[in-house]
Amino acid sequence: MFVSICLPKSSASKSVLIIVQVHSLVIMATQIVLISGCSTGMGLATAVFLAKDAEKRFKVYATMRNLAKKGQLEEEGKDCLGDTLIIKQMDVCSDESVEKAVKEVLDAEGRIDVLCEYVPH
Repeated sequence: MFVSICLPKSSASKSVLIIVQVHSLVIMATQIVLISGCSTGMGLATAVFLAKDAEKRFKVYATMRNLAKKGQLEEEGKDCLGDTLIIKQMDVCSDESVEKAVKEVLDAEGRIDVLCEYVPH
């Protein structure tokens, strides 16, 4: 099953269609989403968009290399911070950092349903 998400122009420079493959045929439980690159750009926009879902279909683990840059994500996601939006440190260039973040999500949730990777060029 695929879920299509169209981010509005206010979240990105252009309206963008994101297609995410979901492992289950029917979305019954909250989907656990791990997103990298959430300090700016598409990572930030996707994290906020999914975390603010009115039906709370997603619990988003928004990650970034440098937590000192989490201010914009905290501001834009303040209504769902700690509920459907969790911010974690993860450096995709470090196997140890990725393993630690994934382990923390798996320990807390038991699974990861959706993975979105946004890496700046």
